[in-house]
Amino acid sequence: LSNNHVLARSNKAKIGEAIIQPGLGDQRPICEPLDPGADTVAHLSARKKVKFGARKTNKIDAAIAEVVPGTVRTNGEILAIGQPGSNPIEPYLGMKVKKSGRTTGLTRGVITVVNGMAQVEYPKKCGSESVNNARFQDLFYVTGNNGKPFIKGGDSGSMVYEDKKNCPSPVGLIFAGNDQFAAASPATTVQKIISKLNPKGPMHFVGCVSGSLETSSASAGGSSTGGSDTLSGSSAVSRPLIDERQVELATNVMRRRREELFEVRGVQGIGIGMTLDGPVEPAIYVFATETPDEVRKHLPETIEGYRVEVFKTDSFIAH
Repeated sequence: LSNNHVLARSNKAKIGEAIIQPGLGDQRPICEPLDPGADTVAHLSARKKVKFGARKTNKIDAAIAEVVPGTVRTNGEILAIGQPGSNPIEPYLGMKVKKSGRTTGLTRGVITVVNGMAQVEYPKKCGSESVNNARFQDLFYVTGNNGKPFIKGGDSGSMVYEDKKNCPSPVGLIFAGNDQFAAASPATTVQKIISKLNPKGPMHFVGCVSGSLETSSASAGGSSTGGSDTLSGSSAVSRPLIDERQVELATNVMRRRREELFEVRGVQGIGIGMTLDGPVEPAIYVFATETPDEVRKHLPETIEGYRVEVFKTDSFIAH
């Protein structure tokens, strides 16, 4: 299991295409797929198409590939994490998480946004500086601990796991981000959508028994190996900080107002986080490339009773 833009070249790959290691971005010359020194470790089985355009929405950027026997550990073991759990759990505000990725290795962070949306930039082709844009919904954002990035370019396709030592449950699949935030789709959403793809059949995560959700015995995929000081990992907790019902109510308001939020110049993403001062309550987070002062000229302090918190951020890029 990884991203469409990693395994399927952003909708361009054909089923059965070779998946090589090192990947296309690590080839020299870059993106040259026929390097005789590259090892074929899998072949593309299925992918969820990424829909581009401002008025189209996506929930996942994901694809699966059938591994070549002997090239991938069958117990799902991941470098620096070990054998992960097989049962996905839902993300929540304040959850401590970790991931192991190609570029940054093992990093830890905290979920600071749930039910998010983002405009994501995709290179039009491997190595290109020109981009297409795709909108995603139902995401969560992770902030790295101690002001460090949770991901960098090349980490896409990494699974986010709960930050515990033994049998950590999968939480979500990373596909985009910037130095301040990593954007991921919930593992439960990925599992549901991938299970409907061809080859048909339920998907489950490979690993030890963990979490609270049951999974089917049929396998269509496995685990991937793939700011602001106020949002630092030091505030992370092992249980939700805000009642799920309160988060849901705030999310409904944000979704009703999402188009006017995205119409503000520079806005790259929105989501539900926590108020930055005062009582701990859900707030509508707005992420923009413009300064907060500039964005606030076009937004109220509150929307239907929920405080609006604005953050300056870089564009979200499919890494």
